[in-house]
Amino acid sequence: MTSVLAGERSFRAERSEVRLARQFVVQVAEVEGQLAEDLALVTSELATNAVLHAVSPFVVRVVLSPRSVRVMVRDQDPAEPAPRASAASDPDGRGMAIVETVASRWGVDVDRTGKWVWVEIDVGG
Repeated sequence: MTSVLAGERSFRAERSEVRLARQFVVQVAEVEGQLAEDLALVTSELATNAVLHAVSPFVVRVVLSPRSVRVMVRDQDPAEPAPRASAASDPDGRGMAIVETVASRWGVDVDRTGKWVWVEIDVGG
C-alpha cells in the first residue's frame, strides 16, 4: 500500500495557529463531511497540546493512503501525551481521550529533540 505525503507546514506556538492547522489538514487531505470534521477535531487536539504543553512551534504533516489519512504533529517536547481522567467540570484534560475515540489508531514517535504524535483515521472503501 502506497502512502503519499499530501502536505507539511510549520506553525508558531500560538493558540491562533490551531485554527490554521485544522484548515490546512482538511484542505490538503481534500476531504469533506464526517471525515473532514474528524480530521479537524484530532488536529485541533494535537496542535493544542503542542501549544499548551510543549510550548513550542509545531509541524503538521498529512499522509494519505488508499485506506487512511494520517495526521502527524511534531513538537519539541519529548514527553508523551496520554489520556487522563477528567471531571466533567474540568475545562481541559480530555484531548487525548477524544483522539482515542475518533482515531482508528494513534501513537507517538519520540526522539532526542521532540516527538511526532500521529493519528490515523480509516476512510471508506
